[in-house]
Amino acid sequence: MDEQKKEGLTVKEIGEFSKKYRVEVFLCLLLLLTCIFNFIFMWGCLSVITATIGAISGLLFSSKIDSFLKTILKFPLEQQMPTQVIIAAATLIVGIFLPPVIFLFLGLYAGEAMYKKAMS
Repeated sequence: MDEQKKEGLTVKEIGEFSKKYRVEVFLCLLLLLTCIFNFIFMWGCLSVITATIGAISGLLFSSKIDSFLKTILKFPLEQQMPTQVIIAAATLIVGIFLPPVIFLFLGLYAGEAMYKKAMS
């Protein structure tokens, strides 16, 4: 029996994984780039403030934030593939050049999720 040790992943395996989990891969890439460029452009303090404002707003206006976030997150998934690519590129550009906006949405989501957990 010839068993060969396989080291690493092939390009085909990575492609299949990213097709299967494209939303998760995109969001992880977005957050990674946002974090890196947050430090490069020195947005640190402002990003923490916007995340805090988002979390407080998410706690106070939970039902409205819930419907708002569902609309924003489902909209790209309902589009055709070329439109999804354009929306993803625009989102990455915002994540690179305006990280506080992404942190605001993260704060909104975190506040809304904390409210749901506290009330369940």
